[in-house]
Amino acid sequence: MPREVVLPPAEPSPARAPQAPAMWVLIGPMARGAAHWGLSPQALLTELRRVQPSARLFTMDVPGTGHCREQAIPGQVDALAAQLRQRLQAAGAWHPGQRLGLIGHSLGGLMAIEWARRAPDEIGALVLLSPAVRPFTPILRGTPWRLWSRALRQWWGGEASPEVGRAPWRSAMALGMARWRYATSRRRPAAPVLLLAGERDAWRDWRVAQRISRAWGAALRLHPKAGHDLLLDDAPWVARSIAEWLLPVGSAPLP
Repeated sequence: MPREVVLPPAEPSPARAPQAPAMWVLIGPMARGAAHWGLSPQALLTELRRVQPSARLFTMDVPGTGHCREQAIPGQVDALAAQLRQRLQAAGAWHPGQRLGLIGHSLGGLMAIEWARRAPDEIGALVLLSPAVRPFTPILRGTPWRLWSRALRQWWGGEASPEVGRAPWRSAMALGMARWRYATSRRRPAAPVLLLAGERDAWRDWRVAQRISRAWGAALRLHPKAGHDLLLDDAPWVARSIAEWLLPVGSAPLP
């Protein structure tokens, strides 16, 4: 089920970015429940409300992870994205007439891309964290083999890793296969796109995000010290990057 991020009431203020979506969904990465982000969603919502005071934020787990760990896992990213959309609508959190902002990390980013392509009228903004997707990189080339080897040892040994966490082996493999099969278009989705990546990401080379940015004409911001899990490494930077990107051209900068 989607879980809404809640903040204490604040003084009303005018919208700095009135065209920005008022509803946002944060989609978790492969085999990691949204709970692992800790207070990062609150930091995101705080910054979103600086530019759009009515903003709401929901976190959603990928099937096979977190609160959805018992759910069946479709073998294709398009089916994963469709399932996500259905869950959000069934929970009464959203209806198709509302424009959404999607924030997707890793595999969650692929689901966000696919949703934006299949239902462009529903998506008003797309933020991809640590993105890597074919055809901009062969998926197996995007991750060093030493990390795959370490991940396999951690799966069997019960240790945690930034990419797969403690997800059951079968879930991690099913999600990994869905990711491996997926390839997007070289044409940018209709919604505005922001790419965020860490230059110290050991799982995905940040240059992949650079290639996507050049092909799509999408905005790109790089964190010089962050790794793959941007929201854990520097949630305030992620949140402020999104808020500043949403400001209309020519607006005064955020204080």
